[in-house]
Amino acid sequence: MAGRIGPSRKQKEKLNILGPRLKQLRLERGLTAAELVRRLQRAGWDVSQQVYCHLEGGNRLLTDRELLLVLKLLDAKLSDLQD
Repeated sequence: MAGRIGPSRKQKEKLNILGPRLKQLRLERGLTAAELVRRLQRAGWDVSQQVYCHLEGGNRLLTDRELLLVLKLLDAKLSDLQD
């Protein structure tokens, strides 16, 4: 877009640093994103697969409640987020 000021979307910093680790934990547990999203929805989080994938990619902010729910459904702890 002409006259655009600031970095492009691709150049912006990630909105969260935990998303890629959450993806790794999900994959280690043999779950697809679609399967985890269905579990999250049943647990009460109205989230789409697209939104969740943005979260795993670091392109969406993650609230503490969302993080704790994802960890619970992955049978993981906060300490599991460390490499």
